[in-house]
Amino acid sequence: MNIYILYGSQSGNAKGLASQAEAFFNQKEYNALVKDLAEVSVSDLKSYDKILLITSTFGKGATPTNAVAIHEALQTSTEDLSSTSFAVFALGSSKFPNFCQAGVDFDEYLSRLHSKKLMEIVKADGEFDVLFPQWLEDLNKILV
Repeated sequence: MNIYILYGSQSGNAKGLASQAEAFFNQKEYNALVKDLAEVSVSDLKSYDKILLITSTFGKGATPTNAVAIHEALQTSTEDLSSTSFAVFALGSSKFPNFCQAGVDFDEYLSRLHSKKLMEIVKADGEFDVLFPQWLEDLNKILV
């Protein structure tokens, strides 16, 4: 099974987690591949069976710079992504009113385009050392 791990990262945290996810799933004998969201188009997503999207939100709800183009494209897209399924891990700070907004947006956009949600979005408030490994384990149980 192919798993595409897509990341939106401003400071490097989401990128680092994407690499951890890749190692985790490859160790479980999946074919996991990390991709920067800057290198992905909406039409590319149609060919991705499983999508794990890891993104940060910075400031008052802004999307990471490397994810802005796909974020905007998904917002207005009418592509049918019903052949895909996804899960979102969102990083942010609850000190801001739009906590994990980029992740919430991606979750909403993928759902609207008929991609199947593997599990509910997980929002991490700064500390993700416990939540992220649990997210990976939960996904592994779902994917088996």
